[in-house]
Amino acid sequence: MGQKTQTILIRPARLDDGPDQLLADLGFEKRRRICETPFSKGGPCSIWIGALGDCIVIYSDFAFAPFDEAPADSEAFKSFEESILRCFADADIAALTLHSVVGAWGFAVFRNGALVRRQSGADGTIDCDEGQRLEEEDAYLSKLVRVDVQGAVIYRSQDDADDGDLSEADFGPELTSEICRSFTGFAINSRELADARGTEFWLNDDEAEHTARLKKSQATTPIQQLSRPWWKFWA
Repeated sequence: MGQKTQTILIRPARLDDGPDQLLADLGFEKRRRICETPFSKGGPCSIWIGALGDCIVIYSDFAFAPFDEAPADSEAFKSFEESILRCFADADIAALTLHSVVGAWGFAVFRNGALVRRQSGADGTIDCDEGQRLEEEDAYLSKLVRVDVQGAVIYRSQDDADDGDLSEADFGPELTSEICRSFTGFAINSRELADARGTEFWLNDDEAEHTARLKKSQATTPIQQLSRPWWKFWA
C-alpha cells in the first residue's frame, strides 16, 4: 500500500486550550471549524489538528514549508513556519512528508527554534542533506551492514541478501517513519496514529477556492477528465 503524508509533530506540547485557540495563536483570524475526524481521514480541508499524548499532530500542506521554495507558496509557508517556531520555542518540531507514488520523502527537525536536521529526496536520490544525523537515523542504519565501494557508501541487509546494495536515499521513507515514532511512540502507518482524533478546519479563503475548483471540475466533460495528468488525481 502506498503512503502519502504531510505531517507536523510538536513535542512536548498539548492542546489544553483546543485547536481553534492554537490557530488563533498562529495568526489565523479567518478560520472555520468543520468536524472532528481521525487522522486517517484528515486532509480534505486546510488543516487537521489533533494530539497523541504530549505530541501535537498537524496534517497540512504547511508540512512542506522547510522544503518548498516555490514563489507561489514560500510566503505563506514561511509565515506559518515562523509562527510555529515562535509559539513552541522550547519544543522539538518535526515536519514529515511522504509520497510513495513518486518516491518522494523528507524530514526536518527543529529544536529550540533552530533547524538541526533536514533531509529529503525522491526516486532513490537525496536532494537536500543538512545537519548532523539524528539518533533515530543512526539507530536504524546500525542494523545494516555498511560497505565502502570505490568511495561510495552502500548498505546491505544483515538478514536478506536478496535486498542487494542500497544507498541511504533508499531508506528515506523508513527514516521518516522512525522520526514519527520518536515523537509519538508510533510509526507513521500505525493504527494508533490513524485512529488519533482531531479537528478539521478551513483557513483564509481556502474553502471558497476549493468550491470554485470543484464546480469547475464538475463542469468538465468525461473525456476531459480522463485526459488529466496522473498527478492531478493527488491534488
